[in-house]
Amino acid sequence: NEHSWIGKIKNIKTLMAKYGVSKPIWLTEVNLYQTGTYDPAAYTDEKYAEYLTRAFIINEAENAADKVYLYNFKNDGTDTEEQEHNFGIVEAGMGNSGLRYAAKPGYLAMSNYNAMMTNAKYVSVLSDTDAERVYRFKAEDGADLYAAWSNTGSGTLEISAAKAVLYDMYGNETVMTADSSGKISVALGEKTVYLKTNFISIFDSDGNTITDLKQISAGDTISFSGVFEDADYTLVCAVYKDGLLTYMEASDSADGTCTLGTDADMVKVFGWKDLRSLTPFSEALVIQ
Repeated sequence: NEHSWIGKIKNIKTLMAKYGVSKPIWLTEVNLYQTGTYDPAAYTDEKYAEYLTRAFIINEAENAADKVYLYNFKNDGTDTEEQEHNFGIVEAGMGNSGLRYAAKPGYLAMSNYNAMMTNAKYVSVLSDTDAERVYRFKAEDGADLYAAWSNTGSGTLEISAAKAVLYDMYGNETVMTADSSGKISVALGEKTVYLKTNFISIFDSDGNTITDLKQISAGDTISFSGVFEDADYTLVCAVYKDGLLTYMEASDSADGTCTLGTDADMVKVFGWKDLRSLTPFSEALVIQ
């Protein structure tokens, strides 16, 4: 199972520590081959994507290998019965789909994993049973990020939050709101899902996420939204020039807009519980 190599790495680290050795551990060939029904030992493309994301999440949570390399990026051939032709996350040449270098489910799942997990910091494990595997991280944007699945295909992820965003294994998102008890519940299957709450996003007029002021022009109106565990908050958009506040806009709802001045060089959006307080309750999202 996906835990077997974690124990081996921990044993190696214990042995190195015993002899005063400090070296990074790299896994240079990690993969499963996918040959469909032709080989009962093989994994389907979908099942491969499931196990691949699980392995990377567990490695991150357990602080096991320092680097993990996939073997390999592209299928080495198009013979579905040949094991060595079916390790890739994209097809070879025209491939079996008829599309040149078509992305397989593993590629799409890992692209989403990177989008969710890049620079994320492990916080804790909420459940480590076969029915429910739930790991909590702090995402790069400051959000609380839960990565979860069920080995048995039937489990539940439940958090106390007014609002959250659910991402499936491939990145398709669904906005979730709390039930009457203040809980958000997600039915878990064998495919990895990600649940994010406590974060802020900024968008341009076309709905594209903004991460750099170079993406917009002076005088443009930007939109901002917040997703927090607490339903009662105010969003504040602050515009700066040379470190000085030049404009501020507040929204009592989960969404708002703010117009940039002609000389803005930084924008911050905060979640504020009480505007009479000097301290926001959320980390600011900063673009500059």
